[in-house]
Amino acid sequence: MIMSDIEYHLVLLPSITEVFLEKMKSDLALIIPDVLLEFKAGVKMLQISPEQVYIHFSASPDAAPKHIAETLMHETSTRLVRVNKTLSSFNSVFRSDYFIKTGKRPSKTQIKDFISLCITGI
Repeated sequence: MIMSDIEYHLVLLPSITEVFLEKMKSDLALIIPDVLLEFKAGVKMLQISPEQVYIHFSASPDAAPKHIAETLMHETSTRLVRVNKTLSSFNSVFRSDYFIKTGKRPSKTQIKDFISLCITGI
């Protein structure tokens, strides 16, 4: 049997939008790929803004997508708070909601719908 990596598209919503600094963008660009190495995953594209973090990566099918997303959110939060003392009052730098998809990239409409649903509810 031939096994190959699976491509994932993950959208995280920062809970720190009001205190987001440009330095945090570069910190996240270093932290996220490092955390994904735990899953032998490689980042293909990373887009970071105060409103959302979009990560396109490939990983071994050994780990469940939920486990990857939750580990990434927890580890990234811990490390980002460690290097940015202004975030010390935050338990997590991301909302608990996330969007993960395999296959082709989600459309802008899908992402906007996800963000709207997370913020305003049903």
